[in-house]
Amino acid sequence: MNDGAGKLNQGWTYCDRVHSGTAGQSVLDFYTCYYPHSSQEIWRQRIEAGLVRLDDRITRADAPLVAGQALSYHRPPWREPAVPGDWSILYEDAALVVVAKPAGLPVLPGGGFLEHTLWALVGRKYADKPAPIHRLGRGTSGIVVFARSAQARRQLAADMRQGRLRKTYRALASGTSMADEFVIQEAIGRVAHPQLGYVYAAVPKGKDARTECRVL
Repeated sequence: MNDGAGKLNQGWTYCDRVHSGTAGQSVLDFYTCYYPHSSQEIWRQRIEAGLVRLDDRITRADAPLVAGQALSYHRPPWREPAVPGDWSILYEDAALVVVAKPAGLPVLPGGGFLEHTLWALVGRKYADKPAPIHRLGRGTSGIVVFARSAQARRQLAADMRQGRLRKTYRALASGTSMADEFVIQEAIGRVAHPQLGYVYAAVPKGKDARTECRVL
């Protein structure tokens, strides 16, 4: 496990822009609706404590929102869950870094993780702060590709979209009647989760996804 498991992180400010669909709502209604991982009463306490700002000013829970306004919630420093520390670099050059991610280590911030992420760990090693081209779930081990420049990021992202760069998953399954080969075509997007904030799963309004499965 990582050495910083018991330390407080630096906290984080979450920013939102009010659009026409949310204009007219109160500040409290906005946060309760869009961030349901916390109850309405908890959001009210945060607003009254001055942790939420509207156009960079302390606001009220019942303040009405106008399109174009900026909302920000400053989450105070917190202790993040412990994560594995045994990630390793498989390949690097001037354009990219290829990293082996262990199960239990999230790639990106979210769900209580900010500094205990693969992105943050890789960023501490490289001054150019490489950016991940794709993600793997926290519980999945595997290879993650990072780009070291804007040009590399654009090219690798295009390779992902156009199928020149692909992800292959291997999983253990039992007690199923699956065919030896099949295709899953379900849109994937964010789904609210009571502990993690959100997870990615099949949702009607998600992004198009195609998964080709073959039993080994």
